[in-house]
Order: sequence, then C-alpha cells, then structure tokens
Amino acid sequence: MKKETLFIEFTGKQELEVYDRLQREVDEWWNKLQETQIPKSGALQSRKAIEEMIVMRALDKFLPQLSAKERLEMQTGQKFSDVLFNALIEMDRRYLKEKLKAMCKKAGLSVSGDKKELAWKLLRREVETANRESE
Repeated sequence: MKKETLFIEFTGKQELEVYDRLQREVDEWWNKLQETQIPKSGALQSRKAIEEMIVMRALDKFLPQLSAKERLEMQTGQKFSDVLFNALIEMDRRYLKEKLKAMCKKAGLSVSGDKKELAWKLLRREVETANRESE
C-alpha cells in the first residue's frame, strides 16, 4: 500500500486548540504505552505512529466511507472488474482467514493482510499461472 503524506496547516485559534488537543491525546497514548508491561504492538512503537493513528481516526469521521471494493483497490493499488471482485468476495465468505493464510503460505505468498487481500494474492497467482500456461 502506498503511503501519502498529509499536511494540515493550523492558523486560527480553533485550529490551534484542536492541535493542542491532538498533542495531549498523543501524550496520553504514549504514556499509557510506556507504562504497560505487555509487549508493544508493532504498529504503535513510536510517537509518530500514534500521531498518525489518531489523525487518521479523526479524518475518518470527516471523509466519506469507501466501499469494500474501493478500499481494496486502494490497499492493493489495483483496479478490479466486478467479476474479479465478486470472486474475491466469494473467497472471503467461503474461507476463514487462517485457511487463506495457509493457502498463501503453501503457494509461497506473503501471509499479511486482511481476508480480501489474502484472497487477492491467491487469485492473482492463479491468473498469472493461467496466463503463463496459455502462452
């Protein structure tokens, strides 16, 4: 998934208050994370990661929700035809995540991602194999 940087300029009093609130929330999360005795999540090992998580949660409230197809296209960087997306949905319904992970591992594919991403990896491999065989 391609990461993009978002710059937000805070100029007015209200925006600066929001920014201060963000900084306080980041500090609270960071302090809680430092106080815990359990292993830290790989995704939240830095203040920067916590800032990004909080900003993304805040932005999610203002941005229109993406459909499952749009979200998957954004995650994979691929455009899906309706037929291919329906096949992905069928695999998502048919298999548990652990089964899809096992199938990916057996095929020599990465086992990271949600169910639809795992299904996409398997279908992409199948399509690539079929294309090579037809050449």
